[in-house]
Formats: sequence, structure tokens, C-alpha cells
Amino acid sequence: MSNCPTDHNWYTSDLEDFVTPIMWTQTLHACYFRDMENQSKNQILLAFGQAIRKRRLEIGLSQEAFAEKSHLHRTYIGGIERGKRNVALLNMIQIAQALEITSEQLMAKISDNLPNGFPKL
Repeated sequence: MSNCPTDHNWYTSDLEDFVTPIMWTQTLHACYFRDMENQSKNQILLAFGQAIRKRRLEIGLSQEAFAEKSHLHRTYIGGIERGKRNVALLNMIQIAQALEITSEQLMAKISDNLPNGFPKL
């Protein structure tokens, strides 16, 4: 639980900064759900990257050739394939075109790479 409280210090040196047990619990719950949301986002980004890499290899393109074909930088493509980049809509369309598939087909490939329990995109 990054950036979340980790111990039970109910108050700091200033009495004005007193934290009640209820406030503490609410903070922990907010952190828990935020971290779950971040994990879901990361899994979607990883699934997106895996779908792109798989299709790129199917059509026989190196990362460099694919980057040139999609008019995007090679390091940006590498970041996408590793799940480190959140791609803008227009870049996603360029990627789909460079992969010689429709945007809908790309979304279906992403859904195929998501873990069980994720809704289909």
C-alpha cells in the first residue's frame, strides 16, 4: 500500500493533527481501493503491450520497423510493450493501423490477454 499509513500512530506531536481510529480506517480503505485500481490499470497496460508485441511478431516486424510504420518512437513502443505507457487514443489508432488490424480487433486482442475476472473491453 504505497503512500499509505503503515503503523498505528493515532496522533502526531501536534494535538491538532490527532487522527481518530475511524479516520485511520477510512484512510486505509481508501489506500486499499486505490492500490487495487492501480493494479487493474497496470494489468490492462500489460495486456495491451502483450497484444501489440504478439501481433507485431506475427506480421514479422522488429520494434524499430514497427515504430517507423506507426510513426512513433522506438523507445515509446518499447514502453508500451512493457506495460509502462498509457497510450492516447490517436496513438492507439496509429498502432492498430500499423499492425494491419482494426481498433476493434486490437481491443479484442487486449481482452484476450487480461486475467480471468476482468470484464471484456
